[in-house]
Amino acid sequence: MARPLPNEIEREVTRLFEEGEAFVDEEDDASALACFEAAWKLIPEPKEAWQHALQVLGAVADSHFHLGDYEVCSREMQLVLLSGGEPGHPFITLRLGQCYLELGLEQQASNWLVTAMMSGGVEVFEGETPSGDQDHAAWNCFAALFTSCLMISSIVIPSLWAAKFRIRRCRRIGVATATTSSPDT
Repeated sequence: MARPLPNEIEREVTRLFEEGEAFVDEEDDASALACFEAAWKLIPEPKEAWQHALQVLGAVADSHFHLGDYEVCSREMQLVLLSGGEPGHPFITLRLGQCYLELGLEQQASNWLVTAMMSGGVEVFEGETPSGDQDHAAWNCFAALFTSCLMISSIVIPSLWAAKFRIRRCRRIGVATATTSSPDT
């Protein structure tokens, strides 16, 4: 369990974090990064032992992502995981997958992006695209895969449940099914 920061440090970290978030809203990622890094420097060592540390480090990493520094973002997100961040957290896994995709590490990207989808659903991808510089085949493949998964799950899963329900109902009323010729007791 992370310890609370001393009051004076917590006030300043909170102020800097909120200032950084305001810069994020204005899409001024360089200024946001400066605020988040200043907040990070205020947190005493070992940083992972203190409240707000993971939130601030995640914001530092995300700023690097938006500035196009994918290698630094991936290192910072890995540090978030090593410092106690949830391995299946949709935001962390999404950013790691996106970074690896941008760095050309498509297999690693696949692993993290699938984890992001499994933990956050396809909604985690809304509004997210690869960098404007490239059209990534892997990202397009994921989009097709997720669309297919949604189509399959919306058709197959309800059909399977309906079939299972019909089989159980038939067994209860004594109608023979393909799997049994006598009702279950």
